[in-house]
Amino acid sequence: WATFNDGRKQSPTRNAGYLKVVARLKPGISVAQAQREMDAVARRIGEEHPEEVEHGIGLFSQKELVVANTRPALLLLLGSVGLVLLIACANIANLLLVRATERRRELGVRQALGAGRGRLLVQHLSESVVLSLAGGAAGYLVAVGSIGPFVAAFPGGLPRGNEVGVDYRVLAVAAGLSIATGLATGVLPAIRAVTTSVVQVLQDGGRGFAGGRQHNRTQAALVVSEIALAFVLLAGAGLFVRSFTRLTSIERGFVTDSLLVMPVVLPIPYRESNETAPAFYQELNERLRSTPGVELVAATSQMPFVSGFSWPPTSIETSEGVVEDIMHSSSVTPEYFEAMGIPTVAGRTFDSSDRDGSLPVAVVNEAMVKQYWPDENPIGRQVRRDVQGDSVWMTVIGVVGDIRNQLNRAPFPEFFMANAQRPSWYRVEVIKTAVRPNSLIPAVREAVWAVDPDVPVQVWKLEDRINQSAAVASPRFGIYVLGALSALAGLLAIVGIYGVLAYAVQQRSQEIGIRMALGAATRNVLGAVLQRGLVMVGTGLALGLAIALAAGRLMESLLFEVSPADPVTMVAVALLVLFAALVASFVPARRATRVDPVEAMRDA
Repeated sequence: WATFNDGRKQSPTRNAGYLKVVARLKPGISVAQAQREMDAVARRIGEEHPEEVEHGIGLFSQKELVVANTRPALLLLLGSVGLVLLIACANIANLLLVRATERRRELGVRQALGAGRGRLLVQHLSESVVLSLAGGAAGYLVAVGSIGPFVAAFPGGLPRGNEVGVDYRVLAVAAGLSIATGLATGVLPAIRAVTTSVVQVLQDGGRGFAGGRQHNRTQAALVVSEIALAFVLLAGAGLFVRSFTRLTSIERGFVTDSLLVMPVVLPIPYRESNETAPAFYQELNERLRSTPGVELVAATSQMPFVSGFSWPPTSIETSEGVVEDIMHSSSVTPEYFEAMGIPTVAGRTFDSSDRDGSLPVAVVNEAMVKQYWPDENPIGRQVRRDVQGDSVWMTVIGVVGDIRNQLNRAPFPEFFMANAQRPSWYRVEVIKTAVRPNSLIPAVREAVWAVDPDVPVQVWKLEDRINQSAAVASPRFGIYVLGALSALAGLLAIVGIYGVLAYAVQQRSQEIGIRMALGAATRNVLGAVLQRGLVMVGTGLALGLAIALAAGRLMESLLFEVSPADPVTMVAVALLVLFAALVASFVPARRATRVDPVEAMRDA
């Protein structure tokens, strides 16, 4: 509750909701218990003030507030890395299956000579774990060398992002994952190798294809799982790309290409009187306007993507009486709307007649008109900021178009005040240029320091500032990382398809040669191999689509105006995977048609 003086009477207001309360819980008290107590407090407030019965009090842990916005993205990154690891494991398991098949005769002889299956099993697992540890060591060295650039590419806002590094804890996790990966990839080939009948192996002699159908089914199942997981990652990357494209191409309501923005924070001496700050800005603007290449100079107290937001309690005059709310507002110079390219929809904007001592005026946006004056003319209505020392009714003189102060949020109601009537020691200079904006940054800095060399200066091209904002930088970083992981996953899956088909062709070379000798056409052999590849791909895509649709809800909060089940993305990714799989399948299929029937008959 606060009391503000509007010049006529003391006006109590209960909507000054700009403060946050920080509290420490007593030992043994949980957040849920404290929340129940706050709910009781809110009910008592609602009984005393019925108009606030729906407000309530929310209680959140500090940790939750810090990590809430980053947890979904980090979990998505962790899940993506896990999927790539699973795909790599499936590929390695396939290779070890092939190796175990090639060593079946050796293992059969060793079993016949008395080697126990347990010993052979341990040997296989030891080999796979050693290989995995070697790969883990190589990966750790790569991580040490690349962690610096990777962390430097982090978007702003990641809690404790500057503390990310590779230390003994990461080494311990890498070692544990390497051992687990070695066991996971080696256990199936090891079991298959030591459970084969010794009699069957010795009877087969040198014929490597005996028992190959069962091995090929296992390999095909692993490839199907690779394709499914790769599809999930590629679909996720596709959804992020479409979301990012929509986010960056959305209508902002203002121009950016030719604008420089410069927040100016004046030192304390400028704040000690009402004349010093205006005098500084007047001289600064004169110097900026005289700078070659500068077309227009404007200023505002709140700039999208540059400064924060001002949401003071506000009173709005409507046909049903005065409505109290919190409302975003800013103080701007007359040139602001022209410099930003914001259109005037009705009435007029500020001019030189709107100065200190004249009728207090305001300009509102279309969103405010739709919310408070939907079926009437807003010109002539009044608004008031219920702020101590500045609670004055202002007459609406114009309506301007909506702008997006945040890309991922629809335009909200706001109004603008004349800077000459509401001056501020803090403001953002908006400089429209007739040349490349970045080329004028040194001249803009010199203009400020020519007035006062002690004033700190930061100048950005507005478009660059938007691209550096969390709304753009975070999804862009996610696209880069998820895109790289998806490309790696897709490559591993395609290699898996190629490897399985190439091995199958090699194992069946005698059969293929005999069929061709008996009159089988080349296209039939080619089609048989391609058909097997398409069956694996089709099964994997169906499974991957089901997983992607089921997991889509986890991504929903990270997407902008794109459904997690977006059909365009799903179809495009499926066609991409299908095309890549056909290319990977064609090489072994082509090799199968080149089997020499004479050689095959001789070796049969």
